[in-house]
Amino acid sequence: MTERREDKEEDLASEEIEVPSPLMENGEADFGELEDVDSGDELGSFPVEEESPDDEESCFMRLFNTTFKCYEADIKPSSQVAKRNWKGLLLALLVITVISALIILACFLTYDYKTEPYYGIPLTLNDIVMLNGLINRPNAQFTRNNLVYLSSNGSLLAIDLKTHKHRDNNPQVKARVDIGPFEEGFEQPLLNHAQFSPNSEALAFVYKNHIYCQRNPFNKSMDNMPVPITAKIYREGVLYGVAGFLYEEEIMGASQTFWWSPQGTKLAFTAIDETNVTKTKLLFFETPGTFGPQVNDHSYPMAGEERKFNMPFLTIYVYLMATNKLVDFERPRKVPQDAHMTFFKWIDDERFLCGWVARNWDLAWIVVGDVSSKTMHSNISRHLTTQYPQWVHTPDYDVRDILHSFGGNEVLYTSIGKDPKEMHLFITRGGTQAKCLTCGDPNCLFNSAKVSKDGSNIILECLGPSPPSVYLKRFVRNATNLGSLEHVAVVSNNTKLKEVVAVKAMPVTKFENVTIHKGTTAEVTLNVKFVQPPELVETHITQYPVLLETYGGPISQTVTTKFVADWQSYLVTQFKFVVVSIDGRGTGNRGKRFESAIYKKFGVVEVQDQMDGLRQVLKTHKYLNRSKVCAFGWSYGGFSVANILGHPDNDFILCGVAVAPVTDFRLYDAAYTEKFLGPYSENSHAYERTQVTQLARNFKNKDFLIIHGMADDNVNLIHSALLVKELVRHGVEFDMMPPKRPPPPTHEEAARKT
Repeated sequence: MTERREDKEEDLASEEIEVPSPLMENGEADFGELEDVDSGDELGSFPVEEESPDDEESCFMRLFNTTFKCYEADIKPSSQVAKRNWKGLLLALLVITVISALIILACFLTYDYKTEPYYGIPLTLNDIVMLNGLINRPNAQFTRNNLVYLSSNGSLLAIDLKTHKHRDNNPQVKARVDIGPFEEGFEQPLLNHAQFSPNSEALAFVYKNHIYCQRNPFNKSMDNMPVPITAKIYREGVLYGVAGFLYEEEIMGASQTFWWSPQGTKLAFTAIDETNVTKTKLLFFETPGTFGPQVNDHSYPMAGEERKFNMPFLTIYVYLMATNKLVDFERPRKVPQDAHMTFFKWIDDERFLCGWVARNWDLAWIVVGDVSSKTMHSNISRHLTTQYPQWVHTPDYDVRDILHSFGGNEVLYTSIGKDPKEMHLFITRGGTQAKCLTCGDPNCLFNSAKVSKDGSNIILECLGPSPPSVYLKRFVRNATNLGSLEHVAVVSNNTKLKEVVAVKAMPVTKFENVTIHKGTTAEVTLNVKFVQPPELVETHITQYPVLLETYGGPISQTVTTKFVADWQSYLVTQFKFVVVSIDGRGTGNRGKRFESAIYKKFGVVEVQDQMDGLRQVLKTHKYLNRSKVCAFGWSYGGFSVANILGHPDNDFILCGVAVAPVTDFRLYDAAYTEKFLGPYSENSHAYERTQVTQLARNFKNKDFLIIHGMADDNVNLIHSALLVKELVRHGVEFDMMPPKRPPPPTHEEAARKT
């Protein structure tokens, strides 16, 4: 009996014994062969005590449960099943707990427990128009003893330069005279230009290409009908007293080309002959009730023309008030017939100064005109200028404007100084010393200035980064420290503008330097400007779409500290863009070497710098979304955008907006193009490289929008028309919007080509 029980225990432990079922074939239990066991046996044995018939059923159930739950091959003990389920449940709970903890930790690390800052009301397009309308830059002028200007409400104000007291000259209308060529009683037409003589005894104006002179315009007792002083020399196709497109846009930067002598005894003016200039067509669709466009001829010499004499020819005339006679001045023989006159300035009532440059801008002449001898001389001599030419100062940075000379090598000028993003007022003496007079004010880093005749008073315009302000300053000369500025009065504080800016969500501007091609001979550092939403936090995980605002033309500049409120500001605050601007090689205020990098090489290094610079920016700024990058540009900027989208190495700027893009510089105006590319006959390869149509096939799978005015007099519609033709030929999808009028430039400094 003992051996049999031990055998059973071993078999139970191994779970391999086959126990015969206690059920007989008829389904009844057979207990005849079961042995008695002690109650103290271990688990797994089958203790059976002597039972009474009443315990038969309970004994059967114990035996049945033991047999079928513990020894059946496919069924495991219930204790093991329960244990395994608990492990899985605990593991799942552990995973959920860890994930929840990570989420809570991330929220804890990124949440700003400070009071949520209020950034102001987001800008709308109406706000942009309003802000620019509120900028008051009064056209302040120095007179003999006063500074005279118009206030923002239209009042005529004066500041006494000696006592520094304000005076409100409440204008009282004593007489009203309608200025024009017609007799009194007739409605006078709109005039091109009008200007009083310095002594206010005469008035000159331009109407329908004639210059009129009117003596004593306010004295009705005299016969003071205006006299057309150009009547005897008038020829069709010649512009008198107005610049025309080419001289206004590219050469002189002004439309008015007549000038009174200091005493008002003479009136000088230009006659610009455009009879040989090519005429393009401008289309106007603004006349109601018509079935076609109004077509206007537009004098526009193109750089790629084979004709040599297609430029305007300029002649200088002087009208003598005393004798009512005209004197014409023949340019010196050294000055070519196709040269451009760049400026005109009276020295006194008998002499004037003018500057000329060769057609391709590689030679220049300073010419002095003498009214008494009716001649002009190109040789600068001491008896004409009272000084020998010499270098006043040779700084290692660009000079913007020479404002005043005190003699003895002492000069006031504006310059960038050591930071090309800024513009300051400097004084130099002796050719070696120079002092910045406006440095140190973080709210006034970009300045413009006008100087009184004696150099003692200065109109200082602070143009950024704060909203513009205009001040009257007194320049105190000093023998030891070169001098300093003293505050006199506020001419315009733009208070209303500053109040609006204070409640608006204005974008945040920051600047960086980016080095490309590091470690190579082509290494160069570029200036970059970021215009960002005010709520942007660079360490957050939020990523922002990027708009590359590009221009890139020669001597232009977009990365400055000037105050700006424009369309890009609207995109930044409303749609949370980050606008990036990069001044690549060829742009201004970085020295001659940096500027001349694109000479005769348009569409090469300046485009590559935009792409390489933006790549570096995207690489180092994780908050910028690399998958949402677009480029925007106007005029030369449109040329840059088109070259970027069509560049074979561009795989990340897949969106572009080109406004009035230049697509072939053979078709652009000759004065600007020949200045930087030379004559087409000598550098045809440089011109052919600018044809964006060659890149048309590379525009596929990119979003491209062309905006071009039908009557654009600067970049004619033919540029976009030729590009559209090639895009269609290559099956490229694009969008085009032809506005009624050409859009204004995004940046005045970028658009101004000097």
